[in-house]
Amino acid sequence: MLVPNRTDEIFDILKSGKFLCENYPEPTHRKLYSIVYDNYDSLYEYFSYIGYILNKEQDYFYFSKEENKFQIENKLNNIIKFIDLLDFILEYQNDFSVGYKVSPSQLLASINENTILKNKLSKLDKRDVTLYQKCKKILDDFVSKGVMAIENEEEEIYLTLSSFNYIQKFCESIKEVTND
Repeated sequence: MLVPNRTDEIFDILKSGKFLCENYPEPTHRKLYSIVYDNYDSLYEYFSYIGYILNKEQDYFYFSKEENKFQIENKLNNIIKFIDLLDFILEYQNDFSVGYKVSPSQLLASINENTILKNKLSKLDKRDVTLYQKCKKILDDFVSKGVMAIENEEEEIYLTLSSFNYIQKFCESIKEVTND
């Protein structure tokens, strides 16, 4: 089976639970996205042999796989933490979505004016550090989850990636289940 060059890089990113997104600000990452896009069928087959399912969504790719009870429990705990992060960012900006740009300074300015946001931040980050450091940590958490990327390091501008749609779909499916 022929697989494209850089398959190892693609695998390393996706196996860590991150996404490959079309709108990632870094050209190298966008190139990997293009490789997967152009070679989806062969990569799907290749990764399925080693137990990973390559999922294709609008403007992003990710892995899924069958997991045991312990792995599912860990994943659920991570989802709960992520829902809290999402709740925070939607309190900050209720129309937050793909392409949205934000900086720790912008978050901090909103926190200083919004006590609900400040309380949510306190619950998310109990460390004894400045509010600015907590705001930066929140955005870095989104980066580590693969739904944001630092677009401009000097100005600390974070860009919301296409993979944010995954989170929106997930939340919509939760709403559907709870409405049934």
